[in-house]
Amino acid sequence: MGKPTGLIQLGGQWVGVILCLGLVLILGGCQLPRRPAVDRLFLPLTLSEVTSAAWPMLTAEPSPVAGLTYDPQVDRYVSLSVQGQIDTLDLTSPETAASPEAHGLHPPGVTLQWAGAEANDPEAIAVQGLVWENAHQIWVMGEDSPGTQLLVGRFQMPAGRQETALRLPPTYGVLDDAKDARPLPPFGGITLSPDRERLFALLSRPLPQDEPPTQPDAVSICRLLHYYLVTPEPTLVAEHGYPLDPELVATGQAQVVGLLAVDAAGRFLTLEVGGTLDHPQAKLFQVTTAGATDTLAIKSLAQPVSGVRLLRKRLVADLSHTAPSVGLPHTLSWGADLTDGSQRILVLSRNSDTNVETLLQFRLSREGTLAPT
Repeated sequence: MGKPTGLIQLGGQWVGVILCLGLVLILGGCQLPRRPAVDRLFLPLTLSEVTSAAWPMLTAEPSPVAGLTYDPQVDRYVSLSVQGQIDTLDLTSPETAASPEAHGLHPPGVTLQWAGAEANDPEAIAVQGLVWENAHQIWVMGEDSPGTQLLVGRFQMPAGRQETALRLPPTYGVLDDAKDARPLPPFGGITLSPDRERLFALLSRPLPQDEPPTQPDAVSICRLLHYYLVTPEPTLVAEHGYPLDPELVATGQAQVVGLLAVDAAGRFLTLEVGGTLDHPQAKLFQVTTAGATDTLAIKSLAQPVSGVRLLRKRLVADLSHTAPSVGLPHTLSWGADLTDGSQRILVLSRNSDTNVETLLQFRLSREGTLAPT
């Protein structure tokens, strides 16, 4: 009787082993598919067009619109002309009206007063955009007319007087050893973090010392500045390299024209344009600072630098289909929430032939829900 007992025990051990292997196979088959690590850096954002219409009040001559922004604290839109005139706009049901119009300017014609000798000459400074910090302060980006000095200032409202200026790195000026002093590229976008504690400014094109050599695989890199505002003076925290879209670079006219902070985790939306007047192109990207190298100490990004990781980006939407009829987009802004609670994005485009501004309105969704602001 001893031998059969031993066989039964041995058989029981094998049964246990087989059951364990089966359990491992079953559990392994039930695992959810794993997303690549890079995919987890981006939000699943989608963009859909709501409406578009020409806005006569935004077609200002001879000083066209340079920027548009929305102040959620008091539910108002503000436009900024190239020569620094600020107008508060009342909008009539922009997502439901057949022809949205801007009406009523409150207060009319507030002109920015830059600090320094150039303050008395509005034509000495060209502004490119603005963003609200709070009910009494805005940030404005601009440059002097020769293109030798970039400017980012905080202005007291409603007086329009400059009270603070960002200190830019030395690389953001005309270099002393430059044999051919080329104009500096203006800023392409300025935005604040959702908590209004951090400011980000992105150049529209590479600095002269960052312009890549003329070769097919060269990367055109702009610079993104990051400031901390909750200090007596704004503190420069970091800088990162932003690669322009190669397809737009190939047109010879690529530049950034908009920047929006999506959340506090270092995610942004950028609007890039390129092409020609006959075939304009525009693309909206999601960008993340995760893992990006601080480039403040790097004098030139014209050639690849060992160990430098650029900002990573992902295409959200190609807007080129809208450009031929309304012109090249030049302004990107948040707007008031749409009636369904989703986030509104505004894009201003200017037709160079008619000088008419067209406002494109989009719905930004995250898997069908409200995208973070």
